[in-house]
Amino acid sequence: MYSSTWAEDGYNTLREYVIDLKTGALLSDAPFVPPVKRASSTERVSGFVAGALPMEFPVVNPATFTSGRKPRFVYTLAFSGSGGGYFDAIQKLEAGAETHAVRFLPAGVFPSEVEFVPRANKDAEKDAVSDDEDAGYLLYLEYDSGSHLSSVVVLDAQDITGPELARIHLPFHVPYTFHGAFEPE
Repeated sequence: MYSSTWAEDGYNTLREYVIDLKTGALLSDAPFVPPVKRASSTERVSGFVAGALPMEFPVVNPATFTSGRKPRFVYTLAFSGSGGGYFDAIQKLEAGAETHAVRFLPAGVFPSEVEFVPRANKDAEKDAVSDDEDAGYLLYLEYDSGSHLSSVVVLDAQDITGPELARIHLPFHVPYTFHGAFEPE
């Protein structure tokens, strides 16, 4: 696919930084969830991992920014250790949980960053401050190196290991790591 690979220690850990705005002092830099290096074979089968895999491009339900509370769920690309140095999974991290849902993609298939789309209803804003913060959809581009084609994939954000809700096969490939955004109108 590409001639470069990333070293395992080159990936990120999702952290929450708390800074005293008056003094500039760093009060806390705790991980959002404890990190792990790789997913075990048992975790790959179950779809749940004890800790956050190395990751990139975190996203949350955008309504949490106006809700005044911390997000409970964060979705990211993930490196499970079997993608040849590229992101090969999508994970749903839950604050305070011991295990996290991970969608492992087949060998040679690579996701681009996910986009959270709140479900379209009058209660979408309320969902972000209730137990339904994850009520919505995840959209992402998926590159298949075997066919050299891409697809747009839609998942239920509440069940990322479940069946796809939709897949749009594109008659071409979109360059891997292409960035995009969802605009509701």
